[in-house]
Amino acid sequence: MVKRYLVECGAKLLLVARWFRCTPRSTSYDVFEHKRTAAFQVFEADLQSSPGRWRKGSELGGHALFLGQHGSKCLPAVECSGYNEDCIYFMCDYVWPTSSANPLCDSGVYSMRDGTITPLMSEAAAAPLQRVGQWRPTWFFPPQAV
Repeated sequence: MVKRYLVECGAKLLLVARWFRCTPRSTSYDVFEHKRTAAFQVFEADLQSSPGRWRKGSELGGHALFLGQHGSKCLPAVECSGYNEDCIYFMCDYVWPTSSANPLCDSGVYSMRDGTITPLMSEAAAAPLQRVGQWRPTWFFPPQAV
């Protein structure tokens, strides 16, 4: 399964593909517990060629990329305290049942440099086990970054 995002990064238009892997289902009631982000691919629009095409990218030019279903943002990492260059920050923004226990279950940081994924937050910071309703996690940015 793949989910795609369009993002403007500097003067470039990027298409980001988020790949999922499925693991064996557990005995929990969370039917999406078995789905996790496995990798990302980034493509840059080449609008100078005719016809235009997508070229595979290997870095983000020192930017940090924040992906979200309702909006994504690319910012120079040096302007974002605590964020790393050439990394993709993502959240669990796909549809899941309203009874899902943890809205951050498939959230993390993907390094374009080495292909690793690390958790966005520690297990201790995970959402409490209660009904979360229709709300989905999203990114907030200071006004000067928008």
